[in-house]
Amino acid sequence: MTTAVPLFGRKVTVTIGNPTAKSAQGIASGSAIQVTDLAMSFSVKKTLKPEPNTCDLTIYNLSPDHRAALEQMQVATVQIEAGYQEGTSVLFVGDLRTGVSTHTGVDYETKLSSGDGEKAIKTARVNVAMKKGTATPAKVLQAVASALGVGSGNLSQAVAKLQGAGIANNFSEGVVLSGSAFREMNSICRTCALSWSIQNGKLQILPLGQALQTSAIQIDQNSGMVGAPTIDNDGVLNVKTLLIPDVFPGRLLVLNAQRLKGNYRIESCKYDGETHGQNWYNTIQAKRY
Repeated sequence: MTTAVPLFGRKVTVTIGNPTAKSAQGIASGSAIQVTDLAMSFSVKKTLKPEPNTCDLTIYNLSPDHRAALEQMQVATVQIEAGYQEGTSVLFVGDLRTGVSTHTGVDYETKLSSGDGEKAIKTARVNVAMKKGTATPAKVLQAVASALGVGSGNLSQAVAKLQGAGIANNFSEGVVLSGSAFREMNSICRTCALSWSIQNGKLQILPLGQALQTSAIQIDQNSGMVGAPTIDNDGVLNVKTLLIPDVFPGRLLVLNAQRLKGNYRIESCKYDGETHGQNWYNTIQAKRY
């Protein structure tokens, strides 16, 4: 169970830079535009499905030099780290789609749209052949993951589980991987009873219906829950909270509300934030676990 972060003193850092110049924590600040003290708003949508998570970000009154630098970026990564003075987390890392600045009244508004792993999903190709007797589920998965070109994420843990899962004969006659790496990853995961997604530029691979092997996050009235959670006709939990760091799809959620209690796996979430407004929330959809 995670220890709750005090939910006061909002903090957000936006970094826009070359995706090839990264530190261990993210984009290296020396090669990027970094914004911490301007008015900003963002909407981040994340899901367990193998499709790009998305982010719409508006920055107000970005400096002329930074606006000019942004216009020159042909390839860039957008990173949002947000939370509170005593605890933040990376909410989003993705490929910049568009960045446009407009003059509205006395302000400049710079609007950026991004997709997490979007370039890999759209353009990555794989061309690998494995002969009879050499192909294993682990090797096949590693080959396609390498072709995607995103961070390895929890790939090593997924491979370790495959090696002991009793499905070694799935590719015993050999395999040819050719074409879209996205399509091949979908096919391999179906064959191996896995689900996959890209989260903050890294692979996330799970056995079907399983949660990540990380600590659960507690959601209750003392940890930022807003209003009463509900269950829809499909059995999906909907719960709104203040913006809590480190909430992401695949993580286990422990709910302790007046009428609903139990363990749930987060299926999707939506962060909505404004540094100079009231909006600072996360809306979560989860299924019983």
